[in-house]
Amino acid sequence: LSNGRLTSLLTSSGGGGLRWHGLALTRYEPDATRDDDGCWFYLRDEESHKVWLATSQEGRTTYAMHHADFHLRNEGISAHVDVSVAAADDVEVRQITLHNETDRPRRLSVTSAARPVLFDAARAPTHPAFSSMFVESDWIPELDALVFSRRRQTVDEEPAVLVHRVVREGKA
Repeated sequence: LSNGRLTSLLTSSGGGGLRWHGLALTRYEPDATRDDDGCWFYLRDEESHKVWLATSQEGRTTYAMHHADFHLRNEGISAHVDVSVAAADDVEVRQITLHNETDRPRRLSVTSAARPVLFDAARAPTHPAFSSMFVESDWIPELDALVFSRRRQTVDEEPAVLVHRVVREGKA
């Protein structure tokens, strides 16, 4: 998915990575034997303590021109993840909708995880350890967001910034 500047590469299990102006924003190394790179939603049942991904190969994946749609049923919970890239802004939006398909109340935690890189996309796979170094993160309370940046390698380098923010409906 792309707006010409920001590209979200997505696999059928929900893995993949973000690219922006030649930079790898998040880690993604295509590999037919594994699919562990990407931005993931983990679900945790607070009663049973079971943890699972909101997307996987066992679910249903639908691609369209403007978004990708992932649907998975697990542990009595239906998880629907819709991923799109804004046309006018360099923003990827991931909307997760959960539905309890059981007859009892459930308490779930949702955690997102990704590996920020902010490094040249062509060089990141050849230097995986180095490309993960020097990435700093800060919590910005006014934005209710995590902000990731990479320390500059030269004084002329224009730093890239990755903002990760959760917007939720209802109570936190």
